[in-house]
Amino acid sequence: MRRTREQESERAAFYEQHRDDTGLWGEPAELPATKHRRGLGSTITVRFSAEEAGNIRRVAGERGVTYSEVVRDAVNVYTWPRTVTISVSKPQNLAALRRAPHVVAI
Repeated sequence: MRRTREQESERAAFYEQHRDDTGLWGEPAELPATKHRRGLGSTITVRFSAEEAGNIRRVAGERGVTYSEVVRDAVNVYTWPRTVTISVSKPQNLAALRRAPHVVAI
C-alpha cells in the first residue's frame, strides 16, 4: 500500500513525538559495538550550525581529509592528555610531529 505525503508526515510526527517513549518501544538494548573499517565501532550524531559546518568543510578541504576526520581530530584534542612528553631522536620524526594536527606548539 502506497502512502500519501500527508500520511508519511503524520507517521513521521508520531515517531518524532514518541521517540523516547520506553512504554511504547521498551528499554533500549545495549548492543556490542560492531567493528567497522579502520577499527571504528561507534557512531555519535552531532548537530552543527551552518557556520560550524562550513568551517569543518573548509578545514577538511584544506587538509584533504573527510569531515569525520576533522571532527575526530578535534575531539582527540580535548580528550587526550593535556601534557605529553615525547622523546624525539630522529629529525624526521620531529618534522612529522610538527605536522600532526593535534600539536599546537613544540
